[in-house]
Amino acid sequence: MSRRLKVRTNEMGMVEMYLIYDEGGVWEEEWRELQVSADLVDLSTVPKEMMEQALWGFTKPLVEALGPTPKGRLLGLPEASRECAERKKCPLYDSKRCSHLKPKMPWCFVADLSLEAGVLRLMTELISMWREGVYVVLVRE
Repeated sequence: MSRRLKVRTNEMGMVEMYLIYDEGGVWEEEWRELQVSADLVDLSTVPKEMMEQALWGFTKPLVEALGPTPKGRLLGLPEASRECAERKKCPLYDSKRCSHLKPKMPWCFVADLSLEAGVLRLMTELISMWREGVYVVLVRE
């Protein structure tokens, strides 16, 4: 069961994370569709034991495993994802705002990626979390 939480670290202060669990090489059901396109998303991956240690206060290994910041993850996405897929049909489209890198991205933004509907929905959710500064972490059991 995925969960969003805040962890106090000695190295970075309070860090907000969203945990996705991988049990035996299979992601949890809610995120399983995105596992097929996992090469697009480059998530931080940590063992379950490391995550448990961080929750008890030993955070150094977790902080070292987090990798790039959420904004850095956004910059690593394909160029096409920076455009809104609805830009030709949307009456509210504004090129100055409708990109995942723009400061005032609207809530209705959908990345312009050639993916199945379910995977695109999950990618859009992931982009939203990264924009909020949330580290998305894959916890391997």
